[in-house]
This record gives sequence, structure tokens and C-alpha cells, in this order.
Amino acid sequence: MSIVVNTVLQFNDDKDTKIRVVWLDNNNAYYVKLSDIKSLPKKMAINKIEESIKNDEYFIVPDPYAKSIDENSLTDKSRYDRDTKYEIIRELWEGEEKQLFDNKKRMTRFNKIAEKYNMSVHTLRRLLTRYLVRGLNKNALLSDYNNSGGKGKERKATTEKRGRPVEIKQDIKGINIDDTIKALIKKVYQSQYLSKQKKSYKDCYYHLLKEYFSDKIVVEDEVSYQVWNQDRIPTYNQFVYWCKKFKDVKNQFVKREGENKFLGTKREIQSSSNEKIVGPGYTYQIDATVADVYLLSESIEGNIIGRPIVYAVIDVFSRMVVGIYVGLEGPSWIGAMMALDNVVQDKVEFCTDYGVSITSEEWPLSYLPMKIVADRGEFEGYNVHNLINNLHVQILNTPPYRGDLKGIVERKFRTVNSKIKETTPGAVIKQYRERGDKPYYLDAKLTLHDFTKELIYLVLDHNKDIIDNYQRDRQMLRDNVLARPIELWQWGMENRRTALVSRERDIVRLNLLPRGTATITRRGLRFSTKIYYSCSKAIEEQWFIKLINNKVEFVYDPRNMNCIYIINEDGSDYMTCQLTEACNIFRDLSLYEIKYMMKLDRQQTAAYKHEQTKQKVDLNHKINTLVSEAKKRAIETNESDRSRQLAIRDNRLGEKKLNRQKEYFELDNNDIHTDSQVISLKGLNFDQQDF
Repeated sequence: MSIVVNTVLQFNDDKDTKIRVVWLDNNNAYYVKLSDIKSLPKKMAINKIEESIKNDEYFIVPDPYAKSIDENSLTDKSRYDRDTKYEIIRELWEGEEKQLFDNKKRMTRFNKIAEKYNMSVHTLRRLLTRYLVRGLNKNALLSDYNNSGGKGKERKATTEKRGRPVEIKQDIKGINIDDTIKALIKKVYQSQYLSKQKKSYKDCYYHLLKEYFSDKIVVEDEVSYQVWNQDRIPTYNQFVYWCKKFKDVKNQFVKREGENKFLGTKREIQSSSNEKIVGPGYTYQIDATVADVYLLSESIEGNIIGRPIVYAVIDVFSRMVVGIYVGLEGPSWIGAMMALDNVVQDKVEFCTDYGVSITSEEWPLSYLPMKIVADRGEFEGYNVHNLINNLHVQILNTPPYRGDLKGIVERKFRTVNSKIKETTPGAVIKQYRERGDKPYYLDAKLTLHDFTKELIYLVLDHNKDIIDNYQRDRQMLRDNVLARPIELWQWGMENRRTALVSRERDIVRLNLLPRGTATITRRGLRFSTKIYYSCSKAIEEQWFIKLINNKVEFVYDPRNMNCIYIINEDGSDYMTCQLTEACNIFRDLSLYEIKYMMKLDRQQTAAYKHEQTKQKVDLNHKINTLVSEAKKRAIETNESDRSRQLAIRDNRLGEKKLNRQKEYFELDNNDIHTDSQVISLKGLNFDQQDF
């Protein structure tokens, strides 16, 4: 490498041996030492320098004084001072360098310039040295005011009071904060200010005075604190000053507000949701919210049913809404299941069910993705493993309170709720009503069907809108692809197709539905104690006779328990089982309603149990009393057991005759007709055994 003016060299690893080349002639290089503020140029042969570089004795290093200074940042005074010094140096140095390298001519040159500008030779020499050492440029002559005042350095505590003088003259000057007091302030700052209670500086300052700068006084069991005189305590301003010196912005926010809030609102944002997203279907985001609107019942006119749950599934790459669910289920797995079911549903068919006519281009058919980003609640459990293992979908659960990690779908919900508030009757306009405001739910006009239709309109509009702040790459710009979800989806399907997989809707549903276990009994497949199911295959193969107490796994829809579904061993098909006739009381009910019925039955039975116990106790007492009295009435006899046994038949006939005299019907005389014919029974023979 060629040696040029301003080249900085260093001898081996010794940082103190840096030199700067300031001038060159045919054979020699003149240099100054950067560590010597009084250094004047010295001579060294150029070939010697080059040889030292080859032998790794010297090597070229970056200029330690190289910097960029904004001219507008300089004050007028600094600029004038610099320019004045530069005029002197230019006259001394430029064009006259050789005279300064000659010891005989050097002093003559210094004296002449010093006399002209009315300054000492010593000052002129230092000025030249500064210019050469710092890079031979005009800004090398700027004064180092940024080093003035000891910025950031802590002043030592002495007998002299530190800090800004007080405006009102007083005899009391306050105290200096030494290491001991500083440690107390830091302790109070960390224990009181950095806490969830979010105490103010004032409260923390009072705590400091109470604990460390006051006397505890006890009078008649009452405790009070007498703060010391002003000349013995730190001031409030001193306390705040040192607290701010201890301040760590991130740590302070986390301690007072919590780490989750910091991660959600204050953390550094150095990436986007689209980072590492290859194309459509690579990642979906799913989330649920309670819509800010009250709805009416579809079955009973005028009944208010509250606010619906809205699930949305959004493709991260294109921002297209690929699935929705509006209902009363959730936030729960059932709601998430319905939203994922809608992902694979034909959108033209779905919209037709709600009276909205669209084409497949307006809302394209979507498929299951490679990954789903979701909340922990709904997407933790057995059904999630079915998605992962059977449908090859990876589930990424966000940490608690980290909605920011699903920023796209979260932002969509805010937009939808804002639109709902503008147009929909029964919408919650503000969180808290003022006195006299009409309750929002009384304005409800839409049913669940109406609101779903409104949401479909909003989704169709969203899929056509330009997405703000969407960063299109070079290929998109080249193909003139607008940042509209539909365009991005269609372009991505042609150019960036990823791991989208088509699955039959029934197979998807089987993997989404919750699973249960039934026991084979004589009455059928028993689930949840009293619910029994049967099917033709079970009857044909005599399950309820041969396989008693065996277990069978099945899937079910807890919203309607009329059927359960037993999946074949190979998982390719399923068998439908219906409720038995004995369980018709549970028909068209949800699992929740059935369990409620069973619970109500147990509660009502349990409530009567105590009365039944009292009844049984009283019954036993009456029976025992009766038996005891009967024993007392019994007459002892001397007859043999055999003779008593043979007398049973005669005794029975006699007792029967007496009973007939007591039991026969005697009708009221008013009901007997006087002209009735009387039939004589004389001459008729009867065997008494006939009676």
C-alpha cells in the first residue's frame, strides 16, 4: 500500500506509538506522534516505512481523530474562533512546509507569524501541533468544549456545598450527598419507587425522611416522627436528582408497569409480521373478541341476547381474512373450531347462506396453513395435537398478555369495532355510560344472522382495500401488484405458493371436534353416566352382548348431542351413532344442557333425601311399636306345633267368613229401586270353597 499524506501508522500492538504522515518529498516522509501534543514533524525514509510494513512492524490503522461535524451544529463563536485560527495556520503551514522542517529556519518563521498576529511562539507552536496531530483539516482547530464541565462525572463531597445556588439567600445551605446518603436514597428508590404501587417521588421522599432522617417519638402508646432540621436532611430536589441518576428506563417501566406491558407497548420494534413469511398460507393468525354491539334473539322476538363472540383468521402474507365465526360460543375451543371450519368452507356457499351473492374471485377458497399463531387458551389440549399430527398444522401459542405478537388480526378487530360503532344500532359507543345515558342494549335491532351478514360485508370490503404500511418487495413492484389482500393472495398463489393443503371438510371437522370415551353396556354406548347411543353395526355385531365394559373412542359436537361419531381404525371414515329411544329426553340438547339436567336431578333428589330419612326413621318406629304390642297380645297355648299346623286351613276359612261380614258392600237405600225383582236363592247348592 502506498504511503500518502494523512496516513496513520501504528508500531506493532502498541497503541501509544501511532504516527501521522503530514508531508512527503521525493524520498522522505515527515510525521508527527499522535500521543505528543507538542510534537513537531520528524523525518523518516519512505522505503524504510514500506519495509517496516512488509515486516509487520508497522501497519496502517484507522484515523482516531476522523469525525463528521455538522456545520449547523456549531455556534457562531465556535465557527469564528476556528476560522481565525485556520487563517493563521494556513499562512504558517501551506506552501512553507519545508521551512518548518529546517531547524534554523523554523524559529524565524514562528517569530514572524507570532509577531504579525500578536501571539506567543509557544501558543503558535501548540496550534500547529494540534492542526497536524488531528488530521490537517479546519475542524481540527475546534476547541474541545464538549469535554468541559466533567459531563457525567460525579463530584466528590467536600465541606463546600455542591449544586446550584439557592435563589433566596438563607443561612441554611443544605447538605452534601455523600456515599452513605446516596446509598439510602438508592435503597428507597428501588424498594418504594420501583414497585407495582407506582408511588410518586413525593411519597418516596417522605418515606426516606421517616425512616432515616427523623426521630421516633412515643407518647402514651401513640407513635409520631419528628423530622430533623433542614440543615441535616436532603432536599426533595436532591432526592429526585439522585433517583433520576439511578434511573434505568426499561427496568423502571417493568418494575412499575409489568414486563408484559413493556413487551406489548414499549419494547424495541425491529421486525415486522411479514418477516420470514414466504407466501400465502405460510402463517395464519387467529383471535377472538367480544363485539361492541348488542343483538336480539332470532327465535323469540324482542329478547336481547347480549354481545356476540367474533373469531377471525387472517393470512399474514396477504392480510386476507380466510375465516370468520360469529356466535355465542367462546372465547373457547368451540368458537375457534367453527372459525377453522370456515377456513376450509367454500366462501361462495357460506355467503349464499346469509343472502350475500359473491364470486370465488371476491373471496377465494382458502386451505389449512402451515402455521397458526393463536392464544394459549383455546389452542392448548388434545384437539391441538390432532391438528398437528393428522393435518400437519403447526400451532404457535403466544405468551400471556402478548396480543402484540398477533398484531395483524388484533388491528383488524379494532378497525371492525370502529366501523360497527359508526353504523350499528345497539353498539357500545363508550366503555362507561354517564348518568342519564340510555343503555346501549335497549337500542339493539340486529339478530345474529343480521350481524354475521354485516361482518361478511366488512370482510369483503377489507379484502379489496389497500393495506397501509404493507412493504411490497421488488418482485411485487415489478409485477404491479397492489397491496390489496385479494391481489396479494392471488399473486402469492401463482408465485409464492407454500404448504397450503386441501383437506375434506368432514375430515377437518373430525380432527377439530372434541373426543370422548364411551363404555359398552347392555343398554348401549354409555357416555357421561346416563347418555346412551346405538348404531346398526353395534347391533349386528352384538356389541351389547359380547363386548360388555369395553371402551370405544368417539368424537362429538357438544352443541348437539343427538349423534356421536366413531372413527374407523384407519381414520379414513366414520360411523354415526344415534341416541337410543330411552334417551329421547336429551334429544336436540347440548352437552351443557344435558349435564345441567343431570345436576338438577341430583340436586332435587339430594334435597329430599333428609326428609326421606326422617320418614324412614318414623316408619321403623311405628312398625316396631306395632310388633311390640302384637307380642303383648299374643296368648300362650299348650297345643303342639303339629296340631297348630293342621288347624291352619280351618282357621283360614273361619277368618275369611268374619272378614266377609266386615267387607261386604251395603249400598245407600236411596239408590235402591223399590220395583226391582227379587230373585230367590232357595234350592241352590254352593260349595263354600267357591268363596
